[in-house]
Amino acid sequence: MVLFEHYIKHYVRKHFSYPCLFGSFLGCKKVGVTGFCMGGALSLASAALIPEEISAAAPFYGIPSADLCDMGKIKIPLQGHFGSKDTLAGFSSAKDVEALKQKLDAGGVNYEVFMYDTGHAFTNPTNPNYTKEICDLALGRMIEFMKKHLA
Repeated sequence: MVLFEHYIKHYVRKHFSYPCLFGSFLGCKKVGVTGFCMGGALSLASAALIPEEISAAAPFYGIPSADLCDMGKIKIPLQGHFGSKDTLAGFSSAKDVEALKQKLDAGGVNYEVFMYDTGHAFTNPTNPNYTKEICDLALGRMIEFMKKHLA
């Protein structure tokens, strides 16, 4: 597990930093990140590990382990999207979301978390948890969030 955590830290710093640098080269003043499942965990990790390079993060149903980074140290706006019926314990279950919220509260992080009456991967149309209405609501909220914080 330690090797995996080391790999993820390196991955976030390397692979999230390059697009941010490219965006600044193109004249972008701010960069936001989002992701789904492992990508959601990576977007949360990037918020904690490279906040100087991104301006907002909106993870969907994925939380990195506490060994990877301290969620209470996030300094950028954060909007999370999770399913209240998600059963992936240790990664995105309702219990994990509550633990995440406690860490964010303790760190004074500017965040909002939305819980939807569904399970994991609810934005994936090939997943049995997909519901168009919930997907549209969550993605619409994320788009508005990014517009607000990246303008």
